[in-house]
Amino acid sequence: MAAPRLRDPAVVAALSRRIDPADSVALTNFAWLVARAGHLEAGLGAARRAAALEGAPRASWRALERLAIGRTDGLVLATVGQT
Repeated sequence: MAAPRLRDPAVVAALSRRIDPADSVALTNFAWLVARAGHLEAGLGAARRAAALEGAPRASWRALERLAIGRTDGLVLATVGQT
């Protein structure tokens, strides 16, 4: 399977709609992926949704903090079971 072309905003929007809105790990990792691909606003939106969920991992909060100030360095991927 070919990797999605993340330079296309339509692809990013389509991927965003496919993510379970109750999955903070998937939302955090999506935020990391798209922000690093140059879609800061989409990443910030996903990080906000992830951090708003009960039990969101620390990576969600870290992503939100970094992306809110326009930084994509220092982002970490979230893992299942991470607190």
